[in-house]
Amino acid sequence: GEIPPLNGSIQRTTVDKTKYYVVVKVFTDFTAADKYKKSLRDEKFNANVFYYEKDRRYYVHILETEKSSEAHQEVRNLKTYTKLNAARVLTIEPKK
Repeated sequence: GEIPPLNGSIQRTTVDKTKYYVVVKVFTDFTAADKYKKSLRDEKFNANVFYYEKDRRYYVHILETEKSSEAHQEVRNLKTYTKLNAARVLTIEPKK
């Protein structure tokens, strides 16, 4: 797996506070993840990609929040009202 240069379109996952991401799909390939992100944006989702060093995959997420309840509510909404029924919450904690 090639790691692309860090530019605006890739976020690293070091956080200073615990964050909750609503992840809709995971890819091993950046190009595929980026393409999927663009298709979601065309459907008016605020999609972004981050690279998760822990498992070396690219996560396409449409919500990033510090509130667990907000993330879980969003997942419920996605499963109910959209075709993104694989949505789930990924919790990233600060590195100790």
